[in-house]
Amino acid sequence: MKGAIFVCSCALLLQSLLAQEYKDFGRDRLNSSPRHAEWVDIKMGDRTIKAFVVYPERKDKAPAVLVVQEIFGLTDWLRSMC
Repeated sequence: MKGAIFVCSCALLLQSLLAQEYKDFGRDRLNSSPRHAEWVDIKMGDRTIKAFVVYPERKDKAPAVLVVQEIFGLTDWLRSMC
């Protein structure tokens, strides 16, 4: 029984350490990106939603990709993928 508790404790500790590493990875990647990023408000009727827009620093047109947030919201990692 003590062995099972030890294994579960180690698994929880490892999971929290990995989650922190991935969180920092997204933030570092986002801060060092060569692209321009900004929050914009999109209004429709009496409702407003926020959108995170990222585009390359160039004068000509560029292709677009739409990224939809997951259930956890718009995390640093997801924003860094844009």
